[in-house]
Amino acid sequence: MTIPSAQQVDLLVKKLQGVAKTDTPGNKSPSNESIPSPSLTRGDNIWAQSDRIPAVASAITNLVQDYTGANSVQSTPDVTSVPINSVYPTWLTGKTNWIPPQFGSTYAVKVYVGSPNAVDITATGTLISASGEGGDNPGEYFFDYQAGLLNFIGETIPNLLSTGSVIYVSGYVYTGLLGLNSLLTSPTLGNINITNTTISSVTSNLVAFAGTAGVVLPAGTSSQYPLTPTIGTTRFNTTLGNLETWNGTTWISSAGNKTVADQQITPDGITATYSLSQTATAQGILVALNGIVQTPNVGYHVLSNNSIQFSQVPSSGDLIDIRYIVGITAGAGSTPSAAIQLISQTVTQAQGISSPTAGQLIFVSNGDAGKPTLAVYDGASWKKIALGGTISAI
Repeated sequence: MTIPSAQQVDLLVKKLQGVAKTDTPGNKSPSNESIPSPSLTRGDNIWAQSDRIPAVASAITNLVQDYTGANSVQSTPDVTSVPINSVYPTWLTGKTNWIPPQFGSTYAVKVYVGSPNAVDITATGTLISASGEGGDNPGEYFFDYQAGLLNFIGETIPNLLSTGSVIYVSGYVYTGLLGLNSLLTSPTLGNINITNTTISSVTSNLVAFAGTAGVVLPAGTSSQYPLTPTIGTTRFNTTLGNLETWNGTTWISSAGNKTVADQQITPDGITATYSLSQTATAQGILVALNGIVQTPNVGYHVLSNNSIQFSQVPSSGDLIDIRYIVGITAGAGSTPSAAIQLISQTVTQAQGISSPTAGQLIFVSNGDAGKPTLAVYDGASWKKIALGGTISAI
């Protein structure tokens, strides 16, 4: 048995109002249907940037395309529809997602009739209204903004639309991002653009973080530096306890703004070398022995294995206090701005260094038959690196 047209219409009307049909129109009007049945909203068709559509119609790059005036779209007839008085009732713009007047009255499309290939149909064509033109053939139509389709719904064609004329549509089309996935790949939130791992501002070069709590930055040890940092990369070094920024050549520390760190050493009366708790140089620490400040590279030396070696073995009852006045002097991947200050030793002093490490480099004042030389520890003994003549300009 064929479903009555009245039931089909009732089903459609109730669906459009977001409710399910459970009874006949006479028993339950749309307002009396209580079970919701909203139309499907597909995630891939959502206008992801619809919040940026202005209230007054205007063109915006990559968001709103203007098809008014000379840009009005010449439509083509849908030849699958049945002609009325030799004219097809349905016309296709070939463009979808026309912006409807729910975004503002100025987005309502205007429909013109005129000759094909008009330069500016709004100047030479005839504007027709959706309610028809009067007379025996009023030509009442509706425009489907989503499909970009015009249909003369009243089964009549306006008198002025003949077989030699065509329909033009003037309005605005949404060209912004579509779908929920677009929000994950290249979203724009207010004035902020997010592209992959980059956050940038639409209106300026400044991105501001508001609030009173703080911003959490990446943190890691001195052995966890990024392999290929870009200029401006900033991180918190948990080994050194300060912020660092990569300037393209070296990691610049913010240690100058931090509290001076402190370390006390209890000597055993036998050992002259002790480990430091932070990376440092001789000039970057303040060393006091029983309250007397020691001279860098005279009273003590800082070795390349990050340990301090005293020129004289401290007694077991001595009090050694070390203040780190510079939190970092040479982070991973850094280069000195002037020159490296090596520890100066005699042969006897070098041979007396406690627990040297392979690769450790020192300056030996009398290591090459009484002449100065560099020496490197190969894991078993100190090997001299003979020095040549005085450097000169090439």
